[in-house]
Amino acid sequence: MGRDWIIGVIDDLRRFAALNGMDRLAVALDEAATVAAEEAARHDRPPARDRGPECSVDCSAECGIGHAHPR
Repeated sequence: MGRDWIIGVIDDLRRFAALNGMDRLAVALDEAATVAAEEAARHDRPPARDRGPECSVDCSAECGIGHAHPR
């Protein structure tokens, strides 16, 4: 994944904050790492227009990505 680097940078900053008594910043950066991971995963999925209205990450052959669409 091409966006993993940002999670590593945030983690380095979080560790620095924790080691230097910046507890609130460390917590905020931990939350930021979670958001970054979610955003990276979302951006690695095909665009919504290519997934169909009911598609998810595990969509099927019917829409070309992984699940059967309800009828």
